[in-house]
Amino acid sequence: MNDRVPERDLSRLAVPRWGRLVETGDRYEPYRLVDADGAVVAPVAVFFQELLAAGKAAATVRSYGMDLLRWWRFPHAVEVPWDRATRVDARDFSCWIQLTVKPRATAAKRRPARTVGAPNPVTGKPSPGLGYAPSTVAHSETVLRKSPKALASDTLDALSFTPLQATALAEGWRDLPTGQIRELRRHKNLTAHLEGLVGYLAPGPVRERLVTWTATRPLLP
Repeated sequence: MNDRVPERDLSRLAVPRWGRLVETGDRYEPYRLVDADGAVVAPVAVFFQELLAAGKAAATVRSYGMDLLRWWRFPHAVEVPWDRATRVDARDFSCWIQLTVKPRATAAKRRPARTVGAPNPVTGKPSPGLGYAPSTVAHSETVLRKSPKALASDTLDALSFTPLQATALAEGWRDLPTGQIRELRRHKNLTAHLEGLVGYLAPGPVRERLVTWTATRPLLP
């Protein structure tokens, strides 16, 4: 990994609002992260499927989705391909999110300085500041570990069958116990976005396993 330190003035960095998080209304895929052209960002789709498979609520998917959207935009702003981001890029993202003004804080910037962050006169609670809350910054740290390779590895680790085992079971799946049929269908759901993820990975064992699963998935019930 190349961790050469780039010279960046993070205080002046403008991060365009490329892409967006789309609410679908589909309980099986409640949110999609799409790029500037409206195409689904495959590694993020895989991560969302993992969250749902682990029983996470749609609100949790949305929370991670907003973090990933900010991280998706940052490498583009510093002209680094998302799948080639280094630890230095992750470090700079963590610094930037603590320095930047939230997109919806423009109106707040026009308020008198004494009202920004001052207690609400009715509730006594502090009003939102111009930047991201410490809890948002801390939560964003978790997404920095979700590189395309990490997402692929996490997906593969969640699969209990090998492609050969899944293929063999799928041949006579109607005669299988209900539990095994459900497991095959869980594998089909988890591997739904692997074809799109393949293009983000360098040649190697992980990519080869994804290619194999991409070919296996249509055979599953």
